[in-house]
Formats: sequence, structure tokens, C-alpha cells
Amino acid sequence: MKRTILLALILACGTAQASEWVSLNKALSGAETAVDVSSIRITGGIRHAWVKVVYPPQAQRGVGENSLRWVSYTVSGDVFNCGDGTHRDEALTTYFTDGTTASVGPASFPTPWELVAPDSVGGAVMSFVCAWKPK
Repeated sequence: MKRTILLALILACGTAQASEWVSLNKALSGAETAVDVSSIRITGGIRHAWVKVVYPPQAQRGVGENSLRWVSYTVSGDVFNCGDGTHRDEALTTYFTDGTTASVGPASFPTPWELVAPDSVGGAVMSFVCAWKPK
């Protein structure tokens, strides 16, 4: 009986934390942007979401000390103020093709909100996240 309950809890927790990526854009470069709709959190006009950008092989290099590594994909924690069309980053993890990662936490990002450019990938992500209706 204890094993059945434990198995049920493990399955339920695993399902609750599953990502649900929705592709929003594929650039001419081949980079594809997606939003994890299961991560969208709403507090008034502020929305938090995880955003992933997947790069084609050998299309994007890292920056700084990682400039010799090829980027496989990035996952960022983005925050949108839907009321005034602004955005800020809270976290970024870069996944390299060699299996290594580089992470930047909230302390490294500036706190001011920045306007999102219209007709940009960021604008498309913001429009999608701000229009999202929870199930």
C-alpha cells in the first residue's frame, strides 16, 4: 500500500512540473523561440514566464569566457508588465553543445523595466504571454 501511494505521488509531482513548450517564432537564422505555458504566472498586469531559444548547430557562440563554445539553447526567466509594454530578465541559463552550462541569476540583471520593441521576437513573446489565458 505504501508503495502504491508513493508511486502515485511521484507520478503526480512529475506531471505537475512538466514543461509545455509552445513554439512562437522561427527566425531566418533557424533559431526557434518557445514559451513554457505551464510556467506563466500572473500577478495583476505582471506575468512571469520561461522562454527558450534553440539555435541551429554551430550558429551561435557564447559570450565572454564562453566565446569559443557553441550554444545549443538558452532558457530565460522573463517578466512582462503587460500594462505598459515593458520587460525585464530575471535569469538566464545557456546550454552549450559540449554539455556544459552557464547561468546568470537575478542579481546580475538590471532592475529597471525596458520597453519591448514592436515587431520584434521579444514583442511576439510579450504579446503571447500577456494574452495567455490560464486553463
